[in-house]
Amino acid sequence: MPRLNGFIITSSSTLTDTPMDILIGLISVSLGMAGMFLVVFLWNLKNGQYDDTVTPAIRILFDTNSPADDPKTDEECPADEDQTPG
Repeated sequence: MPRLNGFIITSSSTLTDTPMDILIGLISVSLGMAGMFLVVFLWNLKNGQYDDTVTPAIRILFDTNSPADDPKTDEECPADEDQTPG
């Protein structure tokens, strides 16, 4: 007599999936994914992705746009035209 197993109708004599078979499949899939992540990590490490991790985090703390270093003149700054002197 056919037996409903999920979405597939199988006969009871071919129903061989046990919880242990499912665990073996899940472990092999997880090891395969871990291997792929390891390959991607090593590729990024080789290409210098993780060379400098401190500078980008503290770059925001330094003011590099001081008015003395700004090469713009008064003609190039339209916000300064609206202000009256003195």
